[in-house]
Amino acid sequence: MRISVVALEGVFDTGLTVLLDAFRMANTFSVRSGGVAPFEVSLVGVRKKVLSAQGFGLPVQPIAKDSAPDWAIIPALGTGTPELLLPALERPDVKMARVQLLKWRSDGARLRVVHRHVSACGNRAARSPRSNHHLVARAVVPPAISESASR
Repeated sequence: MRISVVALEGVFDTGLTVLLDAFRMANTFSVRSGGVAPFEVSLVGVRKKVLSAQGFGLPVQPIAKDSAPDWAIIPALGTGTPELLLPALERPDVKMARVQLLKWRSDGARLRVVHRHVSACGNRAARSPRSNHHLVARAVVPPAISESASR
């Protein structure tokens, strides 16, 4: 299964690394038990250089525009508040990512916006339609086409 993890400038570090670690470990466990690595994971970006919210440089590959992945996963931005998030969603790189995600979706890729987490405020805050994570999901990939469905 081909999976593209789309890293945007200011991506939430923990959200990104949990995804990458989970797929790496799943592949490792599969190979150790005599199977094949089921996940071909690529970290991609619309910019040549992408920094995480903590300022770490990410080794992104350019998006291969000629072939859609089976799944595209978009980790949340590490903005923390709606006041910081809303302007971030208007950035050119976010708009470019949205165009690419919509193209992939029309080519058959499934999309998942990772926008929920357990926060210090509790799970109720993460489910709120006004939470940062829901704002990211709705701005980058409209709810009608995202596979996320508030899970």
